Amino acid sequence: MRINSERTPALPPEVLAQFAQACLSISDAAADERGFVAIRHLLARFQAKLIARPLLVEGMIASQRIGGSSDDCRWLVLVDSDKYKFSDQAIDREYSENALPERLRFTIAHELAHSLAFRVSDFGIQLHGLNKEVTPQVLLNAIEDETDWLSSLLLVPQRALATVFKGRREPPSASELAQARQTLGISRPVLVNRLRLLSSIDPDGLKNGFGFKNLAVGIAEWTAEGNAVLRKWPIFVNFDRNVIPEFLLNLAQQDRLPANSVFNEPTFSLCGGNKACVELTVHGGTPSSPRAERLDIKCSVEGSNAMAGSRAIYVVAATFRQ
Repeated sequence: MRINSERTPALPPEVLAQFAQACLSISDAAADERGFVAIRHLLARFQAKLIARPLLVEGMIASQRIGGSSDDCRWLVLVDSDKYKFSDQAIDREYSENALPERLRFTIAHELAHSLAFRVSDFGIQLHGLNKEVTPQVLLNAIEDETDWLSSLLLVPQRALATVFKGRREPPSASELAQARQTLGISRPVLVNRLRLLSSIDPDGLKNGFGFKNLAVGIAEWTAEGNAVLRKWPIFVNFDRNVIPEFLLNLAQQDRLPANSVFNEPTFSLCGGNKACVELTVHGGTPSSPRAERLDIKCSVEGSNAMAGSRAIYVVAATFRQ
């Protein structure tokens, strides 16, 4: 489930998988028929209360004793009232077309995921047989390292992805992914990171079919000069034989890669035009042989306001030449 392959996990993969599965079970149970997870349902699953108050951080998790025993407590999600403005009615009446702000939703999910480290038994997570070096603090730090990924599992249940993508044969366009993220009430980075997690938890086999093979999904960003650049992170990449378009290999080493240096098509949206899709032939390969093959690619980008700092999802679908 790790995204950064250079980081060594403090917990065995099977334990991290239990945390991931717990989050998926929670989100599947909390989601509506479209896969949208309302924050009130997520809070209910964690038996937590949301409170807004001035903080020095965006959010935090806390517990409040409500009885004489240390076990008699309730969990509180605290969010910064200066940053986030919302009413109890907004929480109670949230649904897909009337979702809370994406950042607020993510902050709440992040804090709830963080609470898993303090209450593993509540969600059926087994920690028996762990190495003696895995102290409570090590456990806490390990879950903190994985919290962003666990948060995306809480906000995007597996059945939401299956509903949108299962059964399709053509790769999804950028506009389709943009519509999916809006339906789910999540940001572009959360969507891309959720796709990345298909490498480790994918009971429906979406990554190996249903339009996700030979595909990359990333985020472009417009600069003050009016040019679009490709961001290094996050990016979902899934190509046969690990043969990847050369420009995506370059992107791994160079953040903010100018789009016009890749596509060289003035009519394409990322190059200053108004076309949402472009087709071209590029070199591809592995990191050791980045130009070993020629790939035909189709790149689409969602409609977006090309103002400085605005972002858009782009999709690269490749066809290997025989």
